[in-house]
Amino acid sequence: MSPRLTIVMALFLLVLALDVSYGGTFCDKGPEGIYCFEDLSGYYNCTFDKQAQKMTEKEYNCPVRTRCQCFYGPKCPSSVKHPCGSYTLPPSFPDVFSAFYTLTITICNNTGCTNETNIGEFLQDATTGMQRHDKIGHQWDTTFVFPFSFIQGKRFIQFDAAWFVKNCSINSLSSFPRFGVPSYFTCYKKKGTFKECRWQTGGHSKTEKVTMEKWLLYDLPDGRFVPYYHELQVRPTPVSNQTTFYDTVYASFYADFLDPSQLSLPTFCGNCDVTGYPSTTPKTKPKLNLSKIGREILADMKSHGISGFLKKLDLQDEI
Repeated sequence: MSPRLTIVMALFLLVLALDVSYGGTFCDKGPEGIYCFEDLSGYYNCTFDKQAQKMTEKEYNCPVRTRCQCFYGPKCPSSVKHPCGSYTLPPSFPDVFSAFYTLTITICNNTGCTNETNIGEFLQDATTGMQRHDKIGHQWDTTFVFPFSFIQGKRFIQFDAAWFVKNCSINSLSSFPRFGVPSYFTCYKKKGTFKECRWQTGGHSKTEKVTMEKWLLYDLPDGRFVPYYHELQVRPTPVSNQTTFYDTVYASFYADFLDPSQLSLPTFCGNCDVTGYPSTTPKTKPKLNLSKIGREILADMKSHGISGFLKKLDLQDEI
C-alpha cells in the first residue's frame, strides 16, 4: 500500500470516528434521568458512565395502550415511579367558538425590562372549515382560512391580510389548523366541574427554549367540555444580553357563538395582482415569496380573474 493511500485512508477513518463521536444522541446534553420520546411512545434512560466519562442512553417502548406520562424535554420528576402509564385523551373541543386574548411581550436586557401588550381575536367554525385570527399591536394582521378544492390534495386556502398597508398574501393547506387542546396533552380532573390540561416542550438543558401551555376546561350539563382559560408561555434560549418573553392569555371564550360576517375577506384582498400585492403598488414592489402551491393558486386566480375567483369561493362580501 502506497504511503499516500495510507494517509488518505487514515484521514477517512479519522473523519468517520469524528462523525460517530459527535453525531450526538438525546442523552449527550445530560443530565441523568428519564425523558419521554417526542411522540410519548416510550422514553430514554440517560445515565453517566463514570468509567467511560460520558453519558449513555437506553431506549424503552411503552406497552400497548400506555404512553410516557411526562412532558417532552424536561426529565420525569422523581414522583413518577413508572414512566409508562394509561392515559385519557383531552375532551373534544367545540366546533364553533369566538375567543379574545392578550399577548404580553417582555424585553429584558442589562438595564431592565419593558412590556408591550397586544390584543387578538380568534374565530373558528370547524364544521365548515373556516377560521379568522386577528393580531393587533403596532400593526394589524389577520389570517383567514377557508375550504378550498381547486388544487388536488389541497383542501384549504389561507389569506394573510395586513390592514395598515393593505397587503394580502395567499397559500394553501392540506389540513385544517384546528385550534384546541392537542391529543398529547396531559389532563387532570380539578375541583368541581373543571379539568386542567398541561404541556411543556424544551428545557432538556438550561440553554434550551421552553414552551409551557395550559388549558382550563369546564363541563356543560350535556357532557361537553368548553374552554374557560388558556395560557401560553415562551421562554427563549438566553443567547445574548437581550431576552424576549411571550405570554399569551385567552380569558374570554364563547362556545357555539360566531358572527358569520367576520368571516369575510377585506376588499383589498380582491384587488391584488398575481404577485399578491395591491395593483396600485409601484412597479418596484418587492417580489412575494410564495410556495409552489401558492404560485399555482395565483396562476389559477389570474386565469379566472381575482374578483371572479373569490366570488366563486363565496369568500368576499364586497368586491
